[in-house]
Amino acid sequence: CAVGNDGRVALEPDSRVEFEYLIDQKQVGDSVSIELLRGGRRMTMDVSLVGVEKSRRRMVRYVYDETPSYLVVGGFVFSTLSSNYVQEHYRNSLDHRTWIHQAMQAEMFRTPAESREEVIVLTRLLPDPTTNGYQDCFSHIVTHVNGHPIGSMRELAAAFEEGRRDYHHIQLQPDDMEIVISKAVLGDRQQEILDRYEIPADRSADLGINMAGR
Repeated sequence: CAVGNDGRVALEPDSRVEFEYLIDQKQVGDSVSIELLRGGRRMTMDVSLVGVEKSRRRMVRYVYDETPSYLVVGGFVFSTLSSNYVQEHYRNSLDHRTWIHQAMQAEMFRTPAESREEVIVLTRLLPDPTTNGYQDCFSHIVTHVNGHPIGSMRELAAAFEEGRRDYHHIQLQPDDMEIVISKAVLGDRQQEILDRYEIPADRSADLGINMAGR
């Protein structure tokens, strides 16, 4: 089957699906014949399919009948990376495959002593002075907050409770970016932001007590 520029193949004249559908028809250990262009030359390769570790499959899973876990800090909205999120934002491009790859590579951004149950992503920037200048940070993976490695939403929420500094420092990958938020400014604006965007709480119920105003 020919793969279109949108990453889809035609099963019938009026029906197109993601090309991964063809891969899903195979089993681990099967061989797939791929025709590709490399250096301007057409070539054919046989690729053996291998399994994906359970820990990696968990990183980017579909979420069914669940309210997404989220945390709002100033105008920054954080959540877990899921296949739902990837397909919603990159449905009409090949970027969603790049996203899946980035999530798998997230394991490279931790030391052996760190664990990661979830990939945490800056999923939205609400228009506000706290987010000015950080537009390029949208959809980046959060690796550390205030020096603490982040491997779950609960760790993210706990890291923002850090009270020994005047600023929150958020480190992002894959571009080694950093967000710095003044706690004084955040304290003045947090509740106003929640009210303006009609967000009932600064965090989802699974993360515990509201920290608005801190």
